[in-house]
Amino acid sequence: DYLEENGLSDNTIICIYPDHRPYWLDYDVVISYTSWINDRSRDYGIYRSPFIIYDPSEKGEINYNFCSTLDHVPTIANLFNLNYDPRLYLGSDAYSGDQTVIFTDGNWLNKDGIYYSTKDRFAAWKDIDVDEVTLARINTNVQNIRKISSMILDSKYFEKREQICIVPQ
Repeated sequence: DYLEENGLSDNTIICIYPDHRPYWLDYDVVISYTSWINDRSRDYGIYRSPFIIYDPSEKGEINYNFCSTLDHVPTIANLFNLNYDPRLYLGSDAYSGDQTVIFTDGNWLNKDGIYYSTKDRFAAWKDIDVDEVTLARINTNVQNIRKISSMILDSKYFEKREQICIVPQ
């Protein structure tokens, strides 16, 4: 209402998301409020926290792909056709079909299960068998992505890039 009353609704997009799943709520309580994102039969629904992008000029759509907070910037950048370099972001566009979702703590999940980095343990969703070679490949890829991201930040890459790329006038 405020945006409409002040003539701002046509130029405003609202993004809402939690920064984690509801850790302290009982699983059945979560399902009772969000049955549309939870699948009790496979136990991964608890990881499907909603990420809402509201644009009053667009028709609503539900994307059931996995997504973490690391995926929000690439998703928004692609939805709005922003000029950005996806190599500089740890996450992926939630519409890209890349369903290995990396979390900030190094855990990851995909259609086959969830990997807990601190326990070095993969928990497959029910009735799914994943071979060790596939797990090793995904773990190596996730670790490399996280290392490169950390190196970019630690080396103050963005500060140096600006000095290199922006020509003084």
